[in-house]
Amino acid sequence: MVHDIAVVILAGGRSSRIGSYKPILKLAGRPLISYAIEVARFTTDSPYIIVSSLEQAKTLKHLDCTDKTTFLVDPEGSDGPFSAVTSLSIPEDLIFLMGCDTPFLEPLLPRILHHHLGGSSAVVPMWSNGYLEPLAALYRKKALSEARSARSFREILVKIGAKTVSIETLGIRPESFFNINTLSDLKEGERMLKILGEH
Repeated sequence: MVHDIAVVILAGGRSSRIGSYKPILKLAGRPLISYAIEVARFTTDSPYIIVSSLEQAKTLKHLDCTDKTTFLVDPEGSDGPFSAVTSLSIPEDLIFLMGCDTPFLEPLLPRILHHHLGGSSAVVPMWSNGYLEPLAALYRKKALSEARSARSFREILVKIGAKTVSIETLGIRPESFFNINTLSDLKEGERMLKILGEH
């Protein structure tokens, strides 16, 4: 366990492209969020889950995989995308932020990013084309607090002067960042699981 890192799973989106509440969609018979929680537990015993309503929290609390998790309700549009993340509810100084829809995320990524953080306000994986992965990144809580009024991840990263590290440098498998936004992504995830299971 890495005791100074909080893992925060975002599970409050509208899931408009997939047509139903994404965290409870089944991938190989398991709710999608169970994969995120499994990854989180490599870093912490008690991950946080951010939802946008009490109804979403109630839905997830019924799942076996959400024991020992803390739910934070952050109504959409309340005060930027990080109002719950930067609240006093999270005492840790470092926050690894992840989505609920990346079932193949490298479990050691928070520790790897911690190694690259140094004195920076955040460290964000970057593809060779410059595309960033802000939902698989490590942030200092203080820096996020200062940027809490920002309305987008890009604006936040600019405001806090986030450090970027290439995915090649991090030594992370590209499929780590595969996220599920559509039903066809879900089918592709099933195919990837079968391939991974054969190795």
